[in-house]
Amino acid sequence: MSALDGLRFLMSEHEMSASDLGRLLGERSLGSKILNGDRELSKAHIRILAAHFSVRADLFLGRPMHTPGTRFLEHAAGEGA
Repeated sequence: MSALDGLRFLMSEHEMSASDLGRLLGERSLGSKILNGDRELSKAHIRILAAHFSVRADLFLGRPMHTPGTRFLEHAAGEGA
Protein backbone atom coordinates (compact mmCIF):
# COMPACT_ATOMS: atom_id res chain seq x y z
CA MET A 1 0.00 0.00 0.00
CA SER A 2 1.42 3.38 -0.95
CA ALA A 3 1.48 6.34 1.41
CA LEU A 4 -1.20 8.02 -0.69
CA ASP A 5 -3.38 4.90 -0.61
CA GLY A 6 -3.08 4.82 3.16
CA LEU A 7 -4.00 8.48 3.42
CA ARG A 8 -7.00 8.04 1.13
CA PHE A 9 -8.17 5.02 3.16
CA LEU A 10 -7.93 6.92 6.44
CA MET A 11 -9.70 9.93 4.97
CA SER A 12 -12.50 7.68 3.73
CA GLU A 13 -12.83 6.01 7.13
CA HIS A 14 -13.07 9.43 8.77
CA GLU A 15 -15.33 10.87 6.05
CA MET A 16 -12.83 13.61 5.26
CA SER A 17 -12.73 15.65 2.05
CA ALA A 18 -9.68 17.12 0.35
CA SER A 19 -10.64 20.46 1.91
CA ASP A 20 -10.77 18.84 5.36
CA LEU A 21 -7.28 17.45 4.76
CA GLY A 22 -6.01 20.85 3.71
CA ARG A 23 -7.51 22.55 6.75
CA LEU A 24 -5.91 19.93 9.00
CA LEU A 25 -2.54 20.65 7.37
CA GLY A 26 -3.00 24.42 7.58
CA GLU A 27 -3.90 25.37 4.00
CA ARG A 28 -7.23 24.34 2.48
CA SER A 29 -5.94 24.03 -1.10
CA LEU A 30 -3.10 21.78 0.01
CA GLY A 31 -5.41 18.77 0.41
CA SER A 32 -6.25 18.46 -3.27
CA LYS A 33 -2.63 19.13 -4.28
CA ILE A 34 -1.45 16.23 -2.12
CA LEU A 35 -4.21 13.87 -3.27
CA ASN A 36 -3.53 14.71 -6.93
CA GLY A 37 0.20 14.12 -6.50
CA ASP A 38 1.13 17.76 -7.14
CA ARG A 39 2.63 18.12 -3.65
CA GLU A 40 4.34 15.64 -1.36
CA LEU A 41 3.82 15.36 2.36
CA SER A 42 6.39 17.23 4.42
CA LYS A 43 7.74 15.92 7.71
CA ALA A 44 5.45 18.36 9.52
CA HIS A 45 2.43 17.09 7.55
CA ILE A 46 3.34 13.49 8.40
CA ARG A 47 3.55 14.31 12.12
CA ILE A 48 0.13 16.02 12.00
CA LEU A 49 -1.49 13.15 10.10
CA ALA A 50 0.01 10.43 12.30
CA ALA A 51 -1.27 12.20 15.42
CA HIS A 52 -4.69 12.95 13.94
CA PHE A 53 -5.33 9.40 12.73
CA SER A 54 -3.47 7.69 15.63
CA VAL A 55 -1.21 5.72 13.28
CA ARG A 56 2.54 5.37 12.91
CA ALA A 57 4.27 7.90 10.68
CA ASP A 58 5.58 4.92 8.64
CA LEU A 59 2.21 4.80 6.89
CA PHE A 60 2.93 8.12 5.22
CA LEU A 61 6.51 7.23 4.38
CA GLY A 62 5.58 4.19 2.31
CA ARG A 63 7.47 1.82 4.61
CA PRO A 64 6.21 -1.57 5.84
CA MET A 65 3.96 -1.09 8.83
CA HIS A 66 3.50 -4.63 10.15
CA THR A 67 4.85 -4.14 13.65
CA PRO A 68 3.28 -6.04 16.56
CA GLY A 69 1.14 -3.82 18.75
CA THR A 70 0.67 -1.07 16.17
CA ARG A 71 -2.15 -0.23 13.85
CA PHE A 72 -1.50 -1.01 10.20
CA LEU A 73 -3.67 -1.02 7.10
CA GLU A 74 -2.58 -4.04 5.04
CA HIS A 75 -6.03 -5.58 5.42
CA ALA A 76 -7.61 -2.51 3.80
CA ALA A 77 -5.80 -3.17 0.55
CA GLY A 78 -6.67 -6.86 0.63
CA GLU A 79 -3.10 -7.95 1.35
CA GLY A 80 -2.53 -10.97 3.53
CA ALA A 81 -6.16 -12.11 3.25
